[in-house]
Amino acid sequence: MAGYVVCIGKNAIDEYYKMDSYPALGDKVLLEYTGAIPGGFMANAATVAGALGADCYMMDVLGDDIYTDVLMDTMKSHNVKTDLIEFVKDTPNIKTMILMVGDEKTVLLFKGKHKIPTIDDRSLGLLRGAGFVYSNIADLSKFDNYKNLIEDFTSHGADLFIDAETSTFRDRVSEEFFFQKARIISLNEFAVEKYCGDKGEAAFFELMGDDPRKIIVETLGSKGCRILTKDRTVDLPAFRIEPVDTTGAGDTFNGALVYGLLQGWDIEEAGRFASAAAARSVLYKGARAGAVPAEE
Repeated sequence: MAGYVVCIGKNAIDEYYKMDSYPALGDKVLLEYTGAIPGGFMANAATVAGALGADCYMMDVLGDDIYTDVLMDTMKSHNVKTDLIEFVKDTPNIKTMILMVGDEKTVLLFKGKHKIPTIDDRSLGLLRGAGFVYSNIADLSKFDNYKNLIEDFTSHGADLFIDAETSTFRDRVSEEFFFQKARIISLNEFAVEKYCGDKGEAAFFELMGDDPRKIIVETLGSKGCRILTKDRTVDLPAFRIEPVDTTGAGDTFNGALVYGLLQGWDIEEAGRFASAAAARSVLYKGARAGAVPAEE
């Protein structure tokens, strides 16, 4: 399968802080700043896919601060096409605080009011011609007439790939339109619980119905991953490693999965490759540690 992927979402700066323990409500805690690294769910996956060798575009609106050039240079260095990036003056870029206690982390996401990317003839044409449009529900729902937009590019043959992080959707009923329109949905174990509720995996098979192309991917951390289709269930064990930083592991998995599917691999081969990419990425610090060539 030839083609390219358009990633829609936000770049961010991940600021890392170390502390000895989590504070109780009302307590104070001493933080040690340990550095800042480019991040952002969709942008992480884009840099991974681009570095692996996929033809990848990023659609985003960046602010204007000391991190803007760093964010742009990082995308370009990982072969991400930045033609669809826009800029807003006198606006800070989105920031994330990652609080580390030993190997465990808590991620604080700052709310932003950035401009929504412009949909013009060129960007719409790229969306229509994509092999995959990769995004999440929170970012897609900000577009005016988002339902018409998604109906448009999927009707022209682009497959929607949704990263369903728990913070990006309300519940399966409220967001039914997105889940129905997506060909591929990736959920971690917390998002699986949020989506399925008391129904368990029956909720996924209900969603798939008789659609032979729909793919649901459960990324389960140290328990590996589970891939569901109408006719097939694939369980892949996790690679045994000692993690250094698990930030961005899910984004690495999804970016590598897109790469594999664009190569024409079947879902099991693409899933095993994505699992390996995610396992390798957590041996290093940073949400984009998985952005390396496919050979590596």
